[in-house]
Amino acid sequence: FFTDYTDQQFFLFDQTGTQANINVPKSELWGGELEVTALPTDSLQVDFAIGYTDSEIKEYEDVQGVLVPPEEILGSKVPGAPVWSLNLGLEHTAAVSNSLDLVSRLDYEHRAKTYWTLDNLDTQAAYDLVNLSFSLERDKWAARLFVRNLLDEEYIEWFFAARFIGLPADIAWPSAPRQVGLEFTYRYKRRVRNDQKFNYGNYLRSRRRVRLSAPGDPPSMGVELIGEGHATTTDRSAYLPRYSGSATHRRWKLSAQKFL
Repeated sequence: FFTDYTDQQFFLFDQTGTQANINVPKSELWGGELEVTALPTDSLQVDFAIGYTDSEIKEYEDVQGVLVPPEEILGSKVPGAPVWSLNLGLEHTAAVSNSLDLVSRLDYEHRAKTYWTLDNLDTQAAYDLVNLSFSLERDKWAARLFVRNLLDEEYIEWFFAARFIGLPADIAWPSAPRQVGLEFTYRYKRRVRNDQKFNYGNYLRSRRRVRLSAPGDPPSMGVELIGEGHATTTDRSAYLPRYSGSATHRRWKLSAQKFL
């Protein structure tokens, strides 16, 4: 891929602590991605992906209120994305019964060095993430036990350097600790009738999310309820007079997780 940006926007704070954006007149990004999915056996799936991103700030002008001079920014890497990324996933499915499967999945992700600031002085060192899950799945429901950030890796998800505008301290958002959770998903569907005012040929999707968290910063435990649905409607009046489409699919998911 190759991307040629004009007036690319970057987020920062001004001297009052208010969120603001600045524009970089010209910048370029280039690189490549490769994704492979293999099925060595009927019960095993292997997912592999690797990505590389290089970049350069080609033009930069002095911005009022930004204390870092243009000559320290011009020619730098565009911040925000790791130079190299690698993902490996292993998923195994074992039949527990004729209608119930046990799905085990292990995901590994490597993120190389990431530049946080326009002058490239602040970086996030390379780090590795591991996620693990076990699911019991049937046609209409699934129960999943998961562990995110299994190795409890500590890293910075977002960073802003105080020297850009003279703030008294840098601002950083730390990563979430190891999370252990249990998730239950139920799927169902119903017919779409002519009088339900769906537009023929349209794809409709809705999502509802409710979150409850225990006190703390970050919260020690959270519960999340997600409702999701979509409808694909086509004119079937020739052979299904009462129905305008195939079906409306709905899903409810309840997720509880503990931060360790």
